Amino acid sequence: MLRFFIFLQALIGAAAVMWGQSDFILAAHFGISLISFASIFLLMLLIFEIDKKFDSASLFIKKKHRIEIYALSLYTMAVVYTGALVRHTESNLVCADWPFCTNTSPLGFSGYSFNQWVQMGHRLTAAILLIWTLLLTIRIIKYYRSSKIMYWGWIIACSLIFLQVFFGAMIIFTLLNLGVALMHALVISCYFGMISYFVLLSTRSGKHEKTGSKS
Repeated sequence: MLRFFIFLQALIGAAAVMWGQSDFILAAHFGISLISFASIFLLMLLIFEIDKKFDSASLFIKKKHRIEIYALSLYTMAVVYTGALVRHTESNLVCADWPFCTNTSPLGFSGYSFNQWVQMGHRLTAAILLIWTLLLTIRIIKYYRSSKIMYWGWIIACSLIFLQVFFGAMIIFTLLNLGVALMHALVISCYFGMISYFVLLSTRSGKHEKTGSKS
């Protein structure tokens, strides 16, 4: 699976250089690279046997929380795609204000250009991701307080998404500073890596539940 995504990423990059691609196709490039990064991150955790240092081997995650974690990981990919689309359509600075495109007229949507819709669409999806992560973190802390990996892992994930929103806002205030833009990409990569690990734990927990029901 890892080889497939790395090969696909290289293929899209090569096609963009040789023949050119639409902004919508190029936006998928970062999402594929994110999956490759998450795969390598999970492989590293397995190689260094991180599970043995925590209680994740015996961890049981409730079905409703497993489903929400799966859904959150897929939604995160959608948010990442909108963010990549902002960059490839050169929509980073089409809105001079934050959090609205024009703070003096936050509901003035009728005059938006295509690029402004792309920018505000990304901000909306990012805001939903922030709220969703915060609410899920609160529930995880409530139900899994005794589990170190769940308790601290979700606190870290929640902190990362707040940091991600901060750097997203700073891109506007610093007029697309390169260092800030790179941090924006780095933080979302770390966040997705954390979510991917919880997807792995949820998958294991689901298998344990099926095994237990059969026995």
